[in-house]
Amino acid sequence: MIRYLSEKPRFDGGDLVIRGLGIREPMRAGLVDRPAGTGDRLLMYFHSACQIADADGRELRPPGSLVLWPSGGGHFYGNRAKRWVHSWVHCDGRALARWHREEGVPENRVIEGFPQADFEAQLRSIHRELSRPDGADGVILGNLFHNLYRGLRRHLRPLPAAPAALEAVRLHLEEHFRAPVAVAELAQWAGYSVPHFTALWRRQYGVAPLRFLIRLRLSHAAYLLRDRNLSIGEAASRSGFEDLYYFSRLFRRHYGDSPRAWRRGQWEGAAGFPKRHAPFPWAPPGENVSG
Repeated sequence: MIRYLSEKPRFDGGDLVIRGLGIREPMRAGLVDRPAGTGDRLLMYFHSACQIADADGRELRPPGSLVLWPSGGGHFYGNRAKRWVHSWVHCDGRALARWHREEGVPENRVIEGFPQADFEAQLRSIHRELSRPDGADGVILGNLFHNLYRGLRRHLRPLPAAPAALEAVRLHLEEHFRAPVAVAELAQWAGYSVPHFTALWRRQYGVAPLRFLIRLRLSHAAYLLRDRNLSIGEAASRSGFEDLYYFSRLFRRHYGDSPRAWRRGQWEGAAGFPKRHAPFPWAPPGENVSG
């Protein structure tokens, strides 16, 4: 169990203020009732079933419930019948208000089902940073809090999971993107008709299946073009393109320059001249390249 709380902030970085933190603090049976709150934001996670007051009233909530009470808001929580356990952090500052707006995390609303391990891991990381003998780094603390807010947003609005068959095909393409393949083969592997497979793929990944594959190949080719020991033809061939003219046309369409000009732009940047391109080209989610 970890617990510390004081009137003087444990950390005060202007935009982010932390007064105290508790991890798995055990409580005896009873209720906490603070009509005026504590003058700061209170983010609390309940490891046990507890009665919690929010904008919807006072209800018994299951383990895994979380609530963010705003500054100036009242607090009411606990379990009158038996001992209970909670984790919490007293915090405030303009950064928290900004992340609240950006991520759309509701205040004074109970959020149920947030993974206990995720919340506890974030609080332990915050605690370790606060406990450093050389002093806490405000940027690191800010990133940890922002990650927590983003995790809450993802829990509240999860992205639709891809069907397992589509994910299997995606992983296969990312590993074997050099090999020739037809959409009919991909659809057959996934167990769909070609039209249904294509529609599902486009809805999930934003592009048609072959366009997805071409982007994988182009991204790998751009990576290889940084190596001056490889010719443009070798970079194209190692990325699954056998027709150099076709490769050059696709590359120009995707990156806005010929492979030769794009490569020259990277080398010019390394020689001290202004770069005309981003440090690394766009790659589809999940792509892995060696080196």
